Amino acid sequence: MNKIPTVIIYPDSMNSACSFWRIAPYLELSRLGYINIIIGKYNETWTTLRMCDIAIFQRPISKDCELQIFMAKDLGLNTVIDLDDHNKISPSHPVYKVWCEHYDELSFSKIMMLADIVTVSTKPLQDYYLAYNNNVKIIPNALNDYWLPFSKHSNNKTVLIRGGDHHLIDIWEYRKEIIEVMNNHQDWNLNVLGGEVKFLSDSVYNYRYCGDYNIHQYFAFLLRTNPGIIILPLKNNDLNYCKSNIGWQESTLCAATALTPHWWRLNDCSLTYKDHKSFANNFERLITEEYLRKELWTKSVQKVKKEYLLSNVNKKRIEIIKNLMK
Repeated sequence: MNKIPTVIIYPDSMNSACSFWRIAPYLELSRLGYINIIIGKYNETWTTLRMCDIAIFQRPISKDCELQIFMAKDLGLNTVIDLDDHNKISPSHPVYKVWCEHYDELSFSKIMMLADIVTVSTKPLQDYYLAYNNNVKIIPNALNDYWLPFSKHSNNKTVLIRGGDHHLIDIWEYRKEIIEVMNNHQDWNLNVLGGEVKFLSDSVYNYRYCGDYNIHQYFAFLLRTNPGIIILPLKNNDLNYCKSNIGWQESTLCAATALTPHWWRLNDCSLTYKDHKSFANNFERLITEEYLRKELWTKSVQKVKKEYLLSNVNKKRIEIIKNLMK
């Protein structure tokens, strides 16, 4: 690369968890001298865009993004669309009404056709978005090992679950199993982050709500408290099937062992579930078999270090930028 390219990035929200996993990696590339970065706004003028070589749009689902992307293309910028989620959600989703106000299939199709490359986090997303653009590449979500350290294995009798509006439907799906297993093991605590889960707080003996945090506070909490187990209840639907395995990565980082959905294919380094029965049985096994927790966590660390460290995964971003600059 003869010149250091200037990249303008349009984040979904710089403070969101999604931006931490999808946009912050470019900040590391800038810090290391691979690119110059401008954080864009959707009312950007052509004068700013003319200083740039590449425009990256994170999750441009809203029809309001269309004009800015057209301007970038009109001014000759190579354009990257980054997507970490399905573009469509069900009526039961908590932000469905907001989605209906902003999403337009025709606008989204135009946006995708304008992209020189689309980057996604998972193989199911790649397969899905190939219907919109024939150049879709996988850049997996990866732990930022530039500053996040691995904890030592934990034997803390704490189960952690991520709450909040976006997770309630999934937690509700497995509420009976969670309540039964936790109440059978009252020497274990159930810690909930992100938002109160009243149907659990009313029924679980050792329920503890630990607060809501931004993404950096969240990682600090994980590393400070070192839960023994993190459970990741997800309903089997198109939206969840396309999600990445960041919950398992976070578990590995903070020395917890994870209970994961079977479609993540992490059988060698977590216990998985494909239905209510296997969720309950394997949750029970994680609580009662300490040696198994340590064995699975050890294998998880090996897998994360091989496939999911940002210092390695960012090489894919460097290669894409090099190719766009040719």
